[in-house]
Amino acid sequence: MWEAVERSPGVYDSAYLDKVDALITKLGKKGIYTMVDAHQDIFARKICGEGIPNFYAKQIIDNGTYCLDKKFDFLLEPVVKKFGMCKSMKDYDLRYDEDGNPLIEDCQKYNFAAIYTSPEALTIQRAFYYNDLGLKDKFVSFWKVMATKFANNKYVVAYDPLNEPAPSAKDLGGFIANLWPGNLDSSKIAPLYTDINKAYSKIDEGSIMAFEPTPLPPDALFNMGFKTPPGGEVNSAHHIMNEHTYCCGPLTSICNVPSTNSLEIGFWKTFCNYFIEYKLMRMGQDAAKL
Repeated sequence: MWEAVERSPGVYDSAYLDKVDALITKLGKKGIYTMVDAHQDIFARKICGEGIPNFYAKQIIDNGTYCLDKKFDFLLEPVVKKFGMCKSMKDYDLRYDEDGNPLIEDCQKYNFAAIYTSPEALTIQRAFYYNDLGLKDKFVSFWKVMATKFANNKYVVAYDPLNEPAPSAKDLGGFIANLWPGNLDSSKIAPLYTDINKAYSKIDEGSIMAFEPTPLPPDALFNMGFKTPPGGEVNSAHHIMNEHTYCCGPLTSICNVPSTNSLEIGFWKTFCNYFIEYKLMRMGQDAAKL
């Protein structure tokens, strides 16, 4: 995770990276190869997640958050909140520690997928795509450090630039555009990945990027929107697809509340089987195209 490597702005924990490098080598000698992944779930501890350094998350949030449109949220938020969206972290029943972070046991009371639609999470993801407060530049710098460290480790098979990127946009028009299948991949995720790829490929020329789309709806139901592998050409030897498949992909509430109803359980098991078969078919189409 980025937050484990950059412990204060611009300061990287080389001792931690040495331990990771040693672990990768130890696993590799046993035949287990590693994909280095910038993992995240809801981005930062500040908003019940993890992934990016908390001090960057606090800077972004303190700079001001909004949900769908800075000018028109006062009209839009009351409507979308009826559908469970745009609920601020302040609206959750959370206790906080001395550092101002919500307690993990309180965070775990909620379906974390819903928090991705909070103004705080949308603002952080927006910062990745639009380089607000230089967040994308800082993320690219992190990846340069990673490539420098792992370029010579033969047991590293690929770099995954960002685990499960989420939808976001500057304004309502951008969010509406994201409803078009593949638009998020082509207009926002691909440029982010391309910048990362260009940066670390100069350091680790033989590296492979394991690129992935968002696993969230509506894109989870359709083919990828990437025109080419990010930073490369079609049939690149330095790119592989890395798509995550969940039964919750088309509707996150499926995984929200466990059921004891045998008919309901049977229905969702059947649904999951068909959905995963469909995803595998679609992934084959994407692989052939790219």
